[in-house]
Amino acid sequence: MSERYLDAADLLSALHQAQSELAGGGIEGTRHTWHFPAGEFQLPFGLVFGRAGHALVWSGPETRLVFRTEERGRKLALSLTGHQVVLEGLSLEAACVEELQVLRIEAVERILLQDVELAGLEADRVVGVSARAPHIEVLDCGLERLLAGASATGLELRAGESLRFERVHVRELRASELLAFDAGAPELTARDIRIKGLSASESSLGLRAQAGRRAQLSDIALGELRARRVRGILLDAPDGEVQGVSSEGLDGDEETEPLVLGPDTHVSLGGLAVVRHFKADALEEQLSAAAGELNEAVSGSEYTWVLPAGDYDFDHGWALGADGVSLRLLGPRGGGSA
Repeated sequence: MSERYLDAADLLSALHQAQSELAGGGIEGTRHTWHFPAGEFQLPFGLVFGRAGHALVWSGPETRLVFRTEERGRKLALSLTGHQVVLEGLSLEAACVEELQVLRIEAVERILLQDVELAGLEADRVVGVSARAPHIEVLDCGLERLLAGASATGLELRAGESLRFERVHVRELRASELLAFDAGAPELTARDIRIKGLSASESSLGLRAQAGRRAQLSDIALGELRARRVRGILLDAPDGEVQGVSSEGLDGDEETEPLVLGPDTHVSLGGLAVVRHFKADALEEQLSAAAGELNEAVSGSEYTWVLPAGDYDFDHGWALGADGVSLRLLGPRGGGSA
């Protein structure tokens, strides 16, 4: 085991020196822990650290790394590799002009991100985190304040065996095409996930989960997703469970789907709750769209419609509801006729 405390006076030089020692020798399988100093540090793009056959651990509970440039082109802020790669407690901020990838990690065995925060990401096209390993864990992490002119993906996670992400929040993301989580693994677990404030001109998707064998999704809250086409969760899994999924404020101009199951997906469902707020303008069109959504809803879902105050005249009656779906209508006293 090797431990190194990096010098705050010249962090970049300290990082390069630590990498030179790591690359220069040492017993294969050694765990190298680099302790970061507290504070905010400006670093250049294109940093690459780690070595095959060695474990790399970065620990910086009070450290913020900032990457910014006005240069055009594709920019990668930070790339890490190793037999195992662990990040604990660091915060990352990055911005460039065209294409930005903030953090790329590849490991032979395992990746762990814990208490890692990404914020203030800005470019025309953005990927926050791209991680690939047989086993990946993302715990107590967050992503917020992402702004992209075209497309953006918050976290792109690909595991060869197991993927687990718990207590992760994503909020305030804006782009034309927006995907908060893109997760894939044979065994996939997502628990206590909060996705809020996604705004896109074209499409907005909270979570795309692809499991080769089994998926377990629980306690997932989606709020304020807006775009022309909005989908909360897109799930492909031959087996698994979905429990405790809630959505409120999903607002698609043309399409709104809180939960979409792939054609070969067979999972047990429970506790799916959808809250939809209606606007006074074009209420009849909104009700027609929502009624169609109910007909496509997963059996066992609970829908709550919050209607606006006012008097509304319709020239036809309404048949609302679907087999296996619970519907509750709420609203202030406002009259109405049909």
